[in-house]
Amino acid sequence: MSTERERIPCRCCGVYHDPTVCSQCAVAGCSSTVGKKGHKCRLQGTLTLPLRAAGLFFLLLFFPLSASAQSTSTCDTTLWVHVYNPKRLIIHDACISVTGTIVDATHGKRKDGLRHEGDGDTHGWLKLDPMFKGLVNAGNVSDEDGNLVFEVICKYRVTQKDAIAPCRAFTSSVVIPPVGSHVRITGSYVQDQEHAKWMEIHPVTKIEVLE
Repeated sequence: MSTERERIPCRCCGVYHDPTVCSQCAVAGCSSTVGKKGHKCRLQGTLTLPLRAAGLFFLLLFFPLSASAQSTSTCDTTLWVHVYNPKRLIIHDACISVTGTIVDATHGKRKDGLRHEGDGDTHGWLKLDPMFKGLVNAGNVSDEDGNLVFEVICKYRVTQKDAIAPCRAFTSSVVIPPVGSHVRITGSYVQDQEHAKWMEIHPVTKIEVLE
């Protein structure tokens, strides 16, 4: 389980981890300047903690949450029982929701745009919305076309012998929308210590199609 210090900060304010607070950072008018030279979050370092809390309460009361934060992140922890070789995954956030567009991870080789791994998992690509761009690393850029990897576990027939046991008597019910769908993916945000050490949502708890 990750600690607060290990979590990835809000892309906008650089401090908060709570997606509800992050959405209010956008309400404060920060989203239009994120990533630009001279950007400074309007919430960060401007208020004492009590006043900041009061201000956020006011924002929550009178402003709707952004689409990326409308549902509280809730993950199915029992999925970890079925993860192949979990020791290779470093957990940065035990449960996170991110939004983006599903893109083809096979370069046209498969109609569903997903790699079907030998351990039964999917290997999909999510082109992140701007507010989540900070969740990818150099490995994602070099080996995954800059996309965040998402893995729905035990989705396909397992062909890798040492991965048979974790998926025995279990098949994921998560429905994966087609390439081009704008979605919210909820799951654990981890770094795979094999390959190019890219970042992933693994295991995926749910995928929701956004309007």
